[in-house]
Amino acid sequence: MTRQKHTGVLKLAALIIAILMANSGAFSEPVSQWYAVSSNNSTFISKEDITFSQDQQQEALQIECPDDILTYTDLNECSADVSSRLNLRIIRGVLSNLTWKMTGATQGSSTSVGIFQINNYVFNEGTTYVSYIAKDQLNNILTCTFTVKVIDNEAPIVVTPNNLTIKFNERIPSAHTTLQAFLNAGGTATDNCNLLSSSFALASEVKDNRALPYTITRTYQISDDHGNLGIAKQLIFVSNEEGLFSRTGTSISGASATISYLKTNVSCRNENNGSVRLILSGTSGTVTYKWTTRNGDGIVQGQKDQTTLTNGDYNVRVYEDGTFLLDMEINILVVDNEFPTISCPADIVLECGQNVPPAFSTWSQFENAGGSTYDNCRLNHSTFSLYAESKSNPICPYTLTRTYQITDVNGNKALADHQI
Repeated sequence: MTRQKHTGVLKLAALIIAILMANSGAFSEPVSQWYAVSSNNSTFISKEDITFSQDQQQEALQIECPDDILTYTDLNECSADVSSRLNLRIIRGVLSNLTWKMTGATQGSSTSVGIFQINNYVFNEGTTYVSYIAKDQLNNILTCTFTVKVIDNEAPIVVTPNNLTIKFNERIPSAHTTLQAFLNAGGTATDNCNLLSSSFALASEVKDNRALPYTITRTYQISDDHGNLGIAKQLIFVSNEEGLFSRTGTSISGASATISYLKTNVSCRNENNGSVRLILSGTSGTVTYKWTTRNGDGIVQGQKDQTTLTNGDYNVRVYEDGTFLLDMEINILVVDNEFPTISCPADIVLECGQNVPPAFSTWSQFENAGGSTYDNCRLNHSTFSLYAESKSNPICPYTLTRTYQITDVNGNKALADHQI
């Protein structure tokens, strides 16, 4: 009777163990050991462990997101081809589905079913937000997000219109003040992303010499949407010679003889650096020259070329073996296209509430306060005036900028700022 009761208890214990093993996944916490006990609380399976395998007891999914990425645009592109550090890392557990989605500067997504790592991708300039959505075999869902920031550090490429060479008496073309005018003249401006057309400007204009000949260097600039600055320089070479003038006569041999000249005008009245260079061809005898002037000065008689002439009207008669060949009228002009320079008195610093001194109204006031000017010829002091006045802020503190002007006797104007 006792043997039969024990046999029935053993059968019941075995059945319970079998049911528990078959339904081990129903427990939320892993169970490593089970013990069967009798009705009087004594262990009948003597400390024998029952341990579940990995397949029977699956680990929860754990993932690690990629670090945020900072990179720069590829050369001549407004994007970056990123080929590393984009994949999700699986720390533990088993994936059953992995998808991704991009928002922000770059838009995109994977398909909804499958396991998809990004591996490599072309990202637009700006910040892109990348999200991974991971699911494991227990239908646990994890998400993580990282950023890919692509910075544009490439400056615009600017090419100016062709450099110019002009004679001193030709008009110097005005600088370009808009991008469209710059492009119409033959310049170009390109950027890997987006040009900021309104930023186009003449950054500077510099003349390398006060007197002829000289070179004007104009520096143009333009930026893109991200503040990268492109710069290019155009050169204007201003010659001190005025065109080539020619006359033709008959030499003593009967052949055609030609005389031409290049001249250099003066930049100021009564300045004696005007010149004439004669070029003669087609003669066979000895050539002599006789120079005369009605209102000029500086002739060196008997010389073929002249280098010390003032402004005025000149005539040169050419003889071959004492026989008159031809003559030419030459006019040395005053050509002054040099701007005066003007230096203001020292800037003034006042406390809020102090009286602001009035603007200078005459040249003598300006000069007595420490201002000065220079011109290659002669200033017209009566043209001195206040050109403009502006405040940086309507209330104190502010900077008051007064712009003064003066011109020379030939109409060239100079401007300078005085700040209070």
